[in-house]
Amino acid sequence: MNVHVVGGILDAADKQRLIEGITDLVIEIEGKSNPDFGQYCWVIVDDIEPGMLGVGGKGLSTEDVKAAQST
Repeated sequence: MNVHVVGGILDAADKQRLIEGITDLVIEIEGKSNPDFGQYCWVIVDDIEPGMLGVGGKGLSTEDVKAAQST
């Protein structure tokens, strides 16, 4: 799984939680709850430079993401 996030938002602990959560979900759904399936689940978290990850034609800034977190 490739996860793209705006750089500067998540710290190392947040990224680890994201990796663990995605892995758990893939094991549950694709692996039919077989914990051994985790060895087939690769999670890559890519920090994208602010402004270089776009939604709806607009590059998201760090401030955009932080504002969305508070709503």
